[in-house]
Amino acid sequence: MLCSPRNKRQLKVKEMFMKRTYMLFVFLLMANTAFAASTSMPWEGPLEQLLNSLTGPVSRVIGAVAIVSLGLGLAFSDGGSVMRKALWVVMGLAIAYNAVSWGLDFMGFGGGLTV
Repeated sequence: MLCSPRNKRQLKVKEMFMKRTYMLFVFLLMANTAFAASTSMPWEGPLEQLLNSLTGPVSRVIGAVAIVSLGLGLAFSDGGSVMRKALWVVMGLAIAYNAVSWGLDFMGFGGGLTV
């Protein structure tokens, strides 16, 4: 049986519509399984413990001690270049270490940290 060009075109359109409908159905089914992810990954516990340790009071105390020691070191040092550079490295490390504790509040993100 010979098909006219019009019939061939209609068959192609129908076939394409069926393929797209099938793909949409499959994607909708896959979305359900994507939302069903669990939160019990084995590395979440240690990472959360590390985050709590970095944002807790121990972090603030260590940072405060580092900043105070920097100030005392600058006040009582001779001002040699090696000593001054070492003290500024301590200052940079103290700021970097405490950035998680006070950086978010300082920048206006005090609502909480979402990880």
